[in-house]
Amino acid sequence: MTKPRKTRPNGAAREDILAAATKLFADQGFSGVTLREIAQKARVHLPAIYNNFENKRMLYVACCINIFTRSTNEVAMTQRDDVSDEENILAFATEMARLNLNNPILTKLAQRQVLDNDKMLIDLVMQTATQGYYTRIIEIMTRLVGEEEASRLTFAITSLCFGSVQLSAYQQFERGGTQLTKVDSLTDFVLHVVMPRIDWAGVRKQRANRKQRVRA
Repeated sequence: MTKPRKTRPNGAAREDILAAATKLFADQGFSGVTLREIAQKARVHLPAIYNNFENKRMLYVACCINIFTRSTNEVAMTQRDDVSDEENILAFATEMARLNLNNPILTKLAQRQVLDNDKMLIDLVMQTATQGYYTRIIEIMTRLVGEEEASRLTFAITSLCFGSVQLSAYQQFERGGTQLTKVDSLTDFVLHVVMPRIDWAGVRKQRANRKQRVRA
């Protein structure tokens, strides 16, 4: 059995508990994990969990909000005022692709919320996204495609990135199919499906040229 750490800075125990619990909840679901297992993985005594979280449900909520807030902040940071609307949408889709491909814990927790029909957590996650980036993306989309299509296409980009990664295991059975295991290939696939009238190759080139000028 792993022994608890003897010393740690203020707040370190809480962060260790969150990290351990997030991984276990993602892998095994809320009902499949005990607080004792979380304490063991976090290398803390069981009372340390109750010192930081009221109960198992509150710990689960904290894990979900913590990881989704971080991802929301990462998406928000891709948006800039000094580039075109098309480049901001490219950056948004690229970050969505990156998060879904490179953060399996995030996508697993999203799956858990849907499968459990956890409406309270889904609402909290949506509020977090709306406050972080969603409102801005809708404004950009509105300028590009109009108000009626803005919400639908924004959701389409988000859901297609998520869904494509979930189905990636089946790609090995395709013949000549697009392999959506790289960020750029997944981004290009999603944008060409959702917004085919825009020259995304040209937008990507514009983005690359701007970055080169900044480095020069």
